[in-house]
Amino acid sequence: MFDRILVPLDGGPRGELALRAAEQLSRAWSAPLDVLGLVEVGSTVGNVETAIDRQTAHLKTHRSVTVKATVFRVSEEIGAAIESTPSTLVVMATSARSRSAALVDSVAEAVLASIGGPALLIGPNASIPTGWPAGPMFVCTDGSAYSEEILPHVATLSGLELAPWLLTVNEPVEVAASVPAGIDTNYTARLAARLRPRVEQEVNFDVLHGTDPAKDIVDYARANGAGLIALTTHGSTGLRRLVMGSVAMRVVHDAHCPVLVARPRDAR
Repeated sequence: MFDRILVPLDGGPRGELALRAAEQLSRAWSAPLDVLGLVEVGSTVGNVETAIDRQTAHLKTHRSVTVKATVFRVSEEIGAAIESTPSTLVVMATSARSRSAALVDSVAEAVLASIGGPALLIGPNASIPTGWPAGPMFVCTDGSAYSEEILPHVATLSGLELAPWLLTVNEPVEVAASVPAGIDTNYTARLAARLRPRVEQEVNFDVLHGTDPAKDIVDYARANGAGLIALTTHGSTGLRRLVMGSVAMRVVHDAHCPVLVARPRDAR
């Protein structure tokens, strides 16, 4: 579990989804919830603070939630803000498109680059239903050591009503000609066995054999009612397509559920 939930907001309406997810995680872990106000250069600080106060007013009535609004202007300060509490989960809404005008959208990937842990990203097609977090949790790997670095972060989610599934994405042979042809089920089974003691529950697994990893992951997760998807971003070796940031952010953009994203150590 995480010891603190941190939600960056810019006062926009989509931040309410991130707040909803953060509130439900805060209750599940009895962890404090901090809200950080992001103010774009040239914007009026007072207007952003007023919008955030309005969005968080209902949270202040719950004793298990501590709301503290602080205004930051650059994403690097989010990283500095969590140094005092390393076990902090950043939860933020994003369109997963770097050219969006919204500040939270433009800083999402910068946040991943500046923090030492994962971030829970709420894309434009995601919803936070009553009773979330619940349902299958699809943990995506591609056979590379980089992609497997998501496993320790997944272990911190133990105790939630999320049933872990290890989902291995098998690159087409013509795309991954320099690596052994295909990822066999034995690899996925071995990885599931490694994850099982960390989450202290049964880990199911499957292997995908499509031609578009991001679409394959999103379609599979939607068809099976996923409550969460987890994967790494910005790797540089192994089967590159899954761990490249563009694929991870495509998953965030298209997924119907939140996506836990982390950068490998060597990529930070």
